[in-house]
Amino acid sequence: MRDGMDERAAERGAPFAANADAPEVPVRLVPGRRWFPKGHPARRLHADPSALVGELSGLLLRILDPRCAAVVEASGFSDDPWGAVQASAQLHHVIVNGPIDDGVVAISRDFDLRADAVGYDETGSYYWGADRDILAWAHQSRLWAVLGANRSHSTRPLDLGEAEAAVADWAPVARLAGVCEPATTLLDLNSFMRSRVHGLRTTALARAYAQILLAETDPELAQISLAALSTLPSSVRRHFGAECMIAARTGRASLSGVHHNPFEWDVPAPIAAPSAMREMLRRA
Repeated sequence: MRDGMDERAAERGAPFAANADAPEVPVRLVPGRRWFPKGHPARRLHADPSALVGELSGLLLRILDPRCAAVVEASGFSDDPWGAVQASAQLHHVIVNGPIDDGVVAISRDFDLRADAVGYDETGSYYWGADRDILAWAHQSRLWAVLGANRSHSTRPLDLGEAEAAVADWAPVARLAGVCEPATTLLDLNSFMRSRVHGLRTTALARAYAQILLAETDPELAQISLAALSTLPSSVRRHFGAECMIAARTGRASLSGVHHNPFEWDVPAPIAAPSAMREMLRRA
């Protein structure tokens, strides 16, 4: 499933790179305190195969805002939705599974990349990638989409209490990433999404991504594409065209054919070279 994604990633360069003098150890194996301890609902949420559906669904939501679409294009993903999904999945893998210090560095690097995206979107409006409103929309829409995909496509979805815990415990991380008032409850998250959904519009990037996803030849990626479209509300899905509306009707099938390894997004660590890792290596 990831061959094509990995080839494109190699051309762009890895979203996260270890320090030159640091060993390449998967970030999940680096000792240290975590934001989300083992067994936390957020870990279950992101380890489930439905998380890939949610990543793509969240991306599709984001690019219906012309400013966010411009940020995605400025990041080099104008014709590569899977590259954008991979970058987001790797970032959140570090945050969810890695030590806090590695997560902080990953968030900082992501913020810097966003801050470099400056210009005018397709409507002629000025945008800055690290604008607080853009950061809020990026975080809230992604979290809402991942939770929605989990509810619709997971064989072991989170229960209501677990979903509430995931939202509440993501909030401090979101604040660190520049989101001023992140949702702390499902009610807050759903209210935010309802307030924004009517302002979404069809963008050139949304049309381009729709064509790419409909033409996907990899069976697993095609299945994820349809599932992601089906996760979106019909009022949002219409922005991607009639073909996507029709195709999404078949996307609610099981993801049994998708072979997802929750650690497949591992990146070399340590990013922040935590002292605990150095001590462990000295003892080895």
